[in-house]
Amino acid sequence: MNSIIENLNKDVASKLAEIYVALEEIEQLRFSENITKEEQTQLERVAIDLRGEERKLLKAISKEIADRIAQSSISIELLAKEVRKRSTKLSKTAKGVDKVTKAITVLVDIIERTNKQLSLN
Repeated sequence: MNSIIENLNKDVASKLAEIYVALEEIEQLRFSENITKEEQTQLERVAIDLRGEERKLLKAISKEIADRIAQSSISIELLAKEVRKRSTKLSKTAKGVDKVTKAITVLVDIIERTNKQLSLN
């Protein structure tokens, strides 16, 4: 999963980084004693807007991750189908080998009995 996140669009990653830096600065400024109530309100509004942008970017990232997981699951499904197909084929081959083995055993048994009867005569 980390590789998916690491491979995300660099533009999205840099925007998120900028948002996080800005939010951190806003938090520090909001609790500063040197700002007015009006400035504090403005900072809170900017923080709300930045959180909205953050949610949009995270939603885009989530969609991309979900799409990649869906694509992977399709590949895994196809692989599982192929494994089942080959397993069935191998099972049929094994059953065929069992039948041939039984037939050979019966044939050997018949030959042995025939040889015993011939040697008795």
